[in-house]
Amino acid sequence: MIETVWIAFGCGTIIGVILGGLSMGLWTLQSAEAKNDEIDRLRTTRHLLKEEIFRLEKNYKPRKPQPRKKRYKQKKNYHTGKLYKPKK
Repeated sequence: MIETVWIAFGCGTIIGVILGGLSMGLWTLQSAEAKNDEIDRLRTTRHLLKEEIFRLEKNYKPRKPQPRKKRYKQKKNYHTGKLYKPKK
């Protein structure tokens, strides 16, 4: 018949498979929780940054353009078209 060694080997294999499955499940569960915590932290950071961008865009005020440099040092008289020196 079946010897006691084979019965012990079978029981050991079954117990080992059960304990190995439980330990792998616990290990996977811990790493999954760590990853979910990281995802939540990154989502919170993204949300805060989006709010900051919208706040900055809301308060955006366009600036006045810089004044152009004068093109002519001497001005022309409007009626005659001749150059004249401005009074100092």
